[in-house]
Amino acid sequence: MGLIQDGRIAVRDVGKPDFRTQMRAATGGTLRVPTLAERVAGAGGFVAFSNVSPGAAYFLDPDNFGFVYHRAGSYAPGGSPIAGRGGLDVTHDLAGDWAMTQRFCSEVLTDRKPSVAVLWLANPDLTLHGTLLGSPDHRDALRSTERCVVAVLETVERLRASGETILLLIGSDHGQETVGDYVTIETWLDTHGLAAQRQAGQIAVATQGTAALLYATTQARAALIDVLEAMRAEP
Repeated sequence: MGLIQDGRIAVRDVGKPDFRTQMRAATGGTLRVPTLAERVAGAGGFVAFSNVSPGAAYFLDPDNFGFVYHRAGSYAPGGSPIAGRGGLDVTHDLAGDWAMTQRFCSEVLTDRKPSVAVLWLANPDLTLHGTLLGSPDHRDALRSTERCVVAVLETVERLRASGETILLLIGSDHGQETVGDYVTIETWLDTHGLAAQRQAGQIAVATQGTAALLYATTQARAALIDVLEAMRAEP
């Protein structure tokens, strides 16, 4: 994501644990609408267990209304760190996902029973960033992830049978594809006459995997718009 800092566009990785601090310094805040954590803060509370990137995990509740557990650091309402065994000490892999799921089912769903509980697994996304679709590693990641999902399903069904009303949602943040070729957008912009503006922080590119956000300051906006037609014509 691009942030204006010292008059320049600085591209920051939203997955880093300190991104919230960088965003507040640049914009004065984080999200512009209330999170689920904020909405239920006084009505049962919010608990999230996440094994993805730290920044993504913390943006489930960027202003610390609930509990967010992550291997890089766990936090209670108000932003107080959760130290020692109370935090989430898991590995960033399939085994870590399973260990996190077991604790989520026993501690969060069964004992604590918050109004909103979130379990965010690293896989199969983590595995698929470095392996081919349909490969043995891919299939193993799917089997491991299904094991975690089944554990949650069985826990929820048991709780429903005891009289609890639970809305269960299961989803994925994105799909996957195998990429054969790509264009380095920064290089493309430089070869189309925008190297000086880009090096001066007046134009910037924030990549999003198979897409990108293009940023421009007021003075460089017209120059960027001028090359968009040529960019659209690229294969």
